[in-house]
Amino acid sequence: MVTFSYKVIETSLEEDLAEFSLVLSSFSLPHRFSETGVSQILWVSRLEDVRKAHVLYENYSNGGIEFLDSKARTKVKSEFGLKAVKLIRSYPVTSMVIALTSLFFFPSTSSLSVEEGGFISRLLFSPVLYVEGLVYLGSLDALTKSGEWWRLITPMFIHFGWLHLVLNLLWFLELGHKIEMEK
Repeated sequence: MVTFSYKVIETSLEEDLAEFSLVLSSFSLPHRFSETGVSQILWVSRLEDVRKAHVLYENYSNGGIEFLDSKARTKVKSEFGLKAVKLIRSYPVTSMVIALTSLFFFPSTSSLSVEEGGFISRLLFSPVLYVEGLVYLGSLDALTKSGEWWRLITPMFIHFGWLHLVLNLLWFLELGHKIEMEK
């Protein structure tokens, strides 16, 4: 585990350092930011990187470095892509569940899909019934008699909002890769 124990700069919270972080990444300089109540601090992991990061910050804040270099931006994006591929290879089950959940999200956002006989209604625990304009869920007994056993698994893939989806995926990513590490 990398520890970032060398302080480079401390700036106000109002200063946006997101693009400067890309500059540091384009120079292959590992770093992290932390916040106190009134400031943000840039940390590096190696003593020899302190001077380099400080010079880069001075040049960046004086307008000497503009992160318009498409090669540097491409390098940062390709590193992200490589990390994503490594994550998928290291945790294939977690990645597959995340992909399936993401695929099912789009059909589940349609209000028409929950109607009786609709795509999403076939994935819920029990069938959706409409009686005189009211919505009822069938009993679990009907599930066992109908032989639709997939209904025990498919509800975990259904989400009805972006926030619901994102929070569940983050939890699944966090817990899923820890479970897969144990194998």
